[in-house]
Amino acid sequence: MWDESRPAVLAKGMYFPDKARLIRAVKIYSVRECWEMTVRESTTEVYKAVCHRDFMGCHWMLRASKKKSGLWKVVAVDDNGQIFPLAFAICANESEETWMLFLNNLKQHEPYAYHRYCVRHLKANFQKKYPDKALHDLMWMAATEHQQYNFMRHMEAIRQLDPRVYTWLMGHELHIWTLHIAERFVERHGAASALMDRGVQFMPIPMRIFERYRRRAHWHSFLQYDHDRGIFDVKTAIRGHRGNNLQTVNEANRFCSCGKWTIYHMPCAHALKCFQQVGLRETNYIDRQYCVAAYVDTYSRQLQPLGAQHYWPPEPFKMVCNKDYLHKLQVQKRTRIRNQMDVGDTIYVRKCGICSQTGHGRRKCPSGGVRGGSNPAPGASSSNVPNYQGYT
Repeated sequence: MWDESRPAVLAKGMYFPDKARLIRAVKIYSVRECWEMTVRESTTEVYKAVCHRDFMGCHWMLRASKKKSGLWKVVAVDDNGQIFPLAFAICANESEETWMLFLNNLKQHEPYAYHRYCVRHLKANFQKKYPDKALHDLMWMAATEHQQYNFMRHMEAIRQLDPRVYTWLMGHELHIWTLHIAERFVERHGAASALMDRGVQFMPIPMRIFERYRRRAHWHSFLQYDHDRGIFDVKTAIRGHRGNNLQTVNEANRFCSCGKWTIYHMPCAHALKCFQQVGLRETNYIDRQYCVAAYVDTYSRQLQPLGAQHYWPPEPFKMVCNKDYLHKLQVQKRTRIRNQMDVGDTIYVRKCGICSQTGHGRRKCPSGGVRGGSNPAPGASSSNVPNYQGYT
């Protein structure tokens, strides 16, 4: 952010509130540094100034581009597996400063939130650094695995393929990107209230998962148990090349060695097999968060309508409409920045025409070739040219 107390200080990525302050900062910088500049381009979108000796080969350039504001939203998943909005903010630009301000304010309102990585974004960075479909699939299976044994098996497969990938993944704290060690208002409120009126105890989506676990429990084998301590052993059913594993269930601690009971707060198929054999009531072990009453409580606080503008309380500031942001009667350009999540898996199975490896083409082949190399295009500016961005 540009500081008016130090107007001559300019840096790459600096944000200016408006174009007038940008021009003022450039003039002060030019006077203090005794650097004569020539304005080459000045529009509502771009401001560009170059050294007046550019015809002699000087590559110094200052360029600023207009950045539009954006809406940032934070959402979560409610007890019924649906999206629940938590917070939103309108920011003038996307920068480290605005991100830190947004996240710090969010932490004040959600102090007990559990911080985890978005696995899709982690995979996007992973694809950009290591473009290989086999590694992508193994990384996703490792991130979504419930059991530590299977997680280590996937990570060992990754290490065998590429030790660098294994080191990169293990460099991130496991508890923020893996599962094996983890722990619309009016409409949804009305629907949940109707379920309560009918005497339904649990939400439908969690109960569908619970019924699936119950069907699987019939195929498992109940081996032995310690009734005094509530510890049981269950052997899983054989399905193809999977199964025939021994899982330990601790009824008192609400724990199963498969990890699903701890993660989802719902008895897994192994625990349900034990309850069926011993005669315990299965629904008593389902967490309260899946109850209809808890779901109704989530949506009990309604959004208050704004009403007519002349009833609004006086605001401590003056609201001015920025005409540059008004939609015009034309086709709007898409401003979404594409990343690795927008790239399909088919591009990672294409083979290079030179080395026959996946993940790149002839143009970016590390072994060289007819179109290999990374020579800059004719007329491209040097890498030391500063690029000042942002004014609204």
